Amino acid sequence: MVSLVRRSIALVVVVGALIAALPAGAVRVLYIVRHADRLDHKDPNSPINEKGLIRSYELARVLTHVKVTAAFVTDVERTQQTARPTLQSKGLVPAVLPRNDLDLLHQRLEGLAADTTTLVVQHHSNVPTVLKRLGVTGVDEILEDDYANLFLLVLDDGPKAKLLTFQRLRYGAPTP
Repeated sequence: MVSLVRRSIALVVVVGALIAALPAGAVRVLYIVRHADRLDHKDPNSPINEKGLIRSYELARVLTHVKVTAAFVTDVERTQQTARPTLQSKGLVPAVLPRNDLDLLHQRLEGLAADTTTLVVQHHSNVPTVLKRLGVTGVDEILEDDYANLFLLVLDDGPKAKLLTFQRLRYGAPTP
């Protein structure tokens, strides 16, 4: 437990440093995660389990000093459960989009105003596609039992948003 707390504190410091080092000017910042640990891998509508609840609160803690101004989740409850502690702490309500309508998600992300910081909670099968459409290479798969990824993207605010910075971070209890 002490190791997890130390790792979490280190992640908060890293995220803070990355935010401070953002390029000047109009940018959009995205935090993209896969939903937290789920109860039943066979049930497509399974909620998060106890580990997932703990992970959702860890996400909120990691993003404590981040000024999240928008959020997108899917119509599957576990994505909403993952985002809930973060969004409640910031007084935000997420936009709920259909799970597999990645075109709509991409369209909504492209339409965000400059200087927007957005949390996106998706599914392991969708995260690589979302990242690729935003200019990230090298993330071809998220394993079904891997819940600890936290992707940080900084995009410029041009008509065709260009990826300026990408970081693959880990949060919460380790998973494979």
